[in-house]
Amino acid sequence: MAPLDRRARPRVVPLALLVAASALACAHATAPRPVKLTRAIEPGPVRAVDVSINMASGTLQVNSGACALVHTDLEYDAERSDTRVRYSVREARGELVIEERRARHGGRDRPETRWDLCFGTETPLHVRVELGAGNSALNVAALDLRSLELEFGAGNAELDLRGDYRTDLHVDIDGGTGNVTVHVPRGAGVRVRADKGVGNITAAGLRRVEDGYVNAAYGGAARTIELSIDVGVGNINVVEG
Repeated sequence: MAPLDRRARPRVVPLALLVAASALACAHATAPRPVKLTRAIEPGPVRAVDVSINMASGTLQVNSGACALVHTDLEYDAERSDTRVRYSVREARGELVIEERRARHGGRDRPETRWDLCFGTETPLHVRVELGAGNSALNVAALDLRSLELEFGAGNAELDLRGDYRTDLHVDIDGGTGNVTVHVPRGAGVRVRADKGVGNITAAGLRRVEDGYVNAAYGGAARTIELSIDVGVGNINVVEG
């Protein structure tokens, strides 16, 4: 009998392995990649700018620097989000809008929306932020901030207000579920009105008064920060210095 030629035997691969390998290859081929929208916008000759930031879900980071009016790094999934940036000037007042015009739930493997915004320090700003779900960190201490409104549905928010502001400042925070931490300066007068449904309120460095909390500089400082915080479920933490 002739010896068996092992080189001629076909190699049999189980069908399940072929299917799994094919699915893995397709997954790698079609894995979504985040899109990055980078823009640098000059303010032009304006007295002030109204800023509107509207994000459905994701992570929002705001900082200050040598950024003209704003420099944006917006990372998002283009298949489920339509993100736009527009700026206009009318009668020496600017309007900056950064928004998600369409957002769909993308599933576990979709890229997370992440916005990094750098604002310049020379232009007076009135800022409004609306965030559906996600975390936000707003370092606005060096900005020429005139007013700030933050509204969020679910997530944690941290604000740094330890700046030397040129005018009195009004800050309103309205949250559904999540923790809020606000850092306030010692040099400015600070009054806090805080309300929560379920959770705790702490105000390190401030004293309790009838309608909220104030710091030692309140009533005698050249500038005052009026801070209103309302959270449905979560902790409110105000820290001086």
